[in-house]
Amino acid sequence: MDSALKAYKTRREAEMRGERPMHRPKGWKKDGREAEKLRKKKNWYKKEGNEAVIFVLQHLDRNCREGVRKRLKTRRWTVQH
Repeated sequence: MDSALKAYKTRREAEMRGERPMHRPKGWKKDGREAEKLRKKKNWYKKEGNEAVIFVLQHLDRNCREGVRKRLKTRRWTVQH
């Protein structure tokens, strides 16, 4: 509930400042929103300085998982879960 109220207040304040309408029409800044969506889709993994992403299957046995982690660590790659 607190999250919903906070979002409402944020949107209301943005509307009062003239940044965006509370209930925006479909075509409002459509080109900019599409460009931002595409940028986020292409660069989602670059947050916090990451340069690349690698997916490792969860069902690998522990020895295999640890081996992958060790190899990544020797190359000074950070591992996030």
